[in-house]
Amino acid sequence: MKRWLPTIFFLFSIGVSILENKDDRFYLIYLSAVILMFSAIWNFVKERIIVGFIELMILLIAIFFFSLGVFISMGVEREYKNELSVKRRNLESEHGGCIAISTHEIFVNTH
Repeated sequence: MKRWLPTIFFLFSIGVSILENKDDRFYLIYLSAVILMFSAIWNFVKERIIVGFIELMILLIAIFFFSLGVFISMGVEREYKNELSVKRRNLESEHGGCIAISTHEIFVNTH
C-alpha cells in the first residue's frame, strides 16, 4: 500500500483541481507530479520495475492530456481571432468604413 501512495496522491490532486476552480490548484498538481516522478525513479532503483513503469505511465499520460488541452485551447483562440478580424475587415470595406448597428440584444446569464 505504501508504494501506491504517490499515485493515489497524484490522482487525488487531479480530481481536486477539476472540482475546484482556484488559481493555486496547479501547485498541488506540480507537487504531486514531482513526488510521483521521484517515486517512479525510486521504484526503478529498488528494482520494482512494474510499479515504477505504471507510475511513470500515469504521469506521462496526465502530462499528455494537459498539453493536448493547452494546445487545443490555444489553436481555437487563434482561429476565432483571425476569423473575427477577417469579418470585420470585410464589413468595413463593404460599407465604406461606417457601420451603424440599429438594434442591440442583451442576453442575461441565468446561472
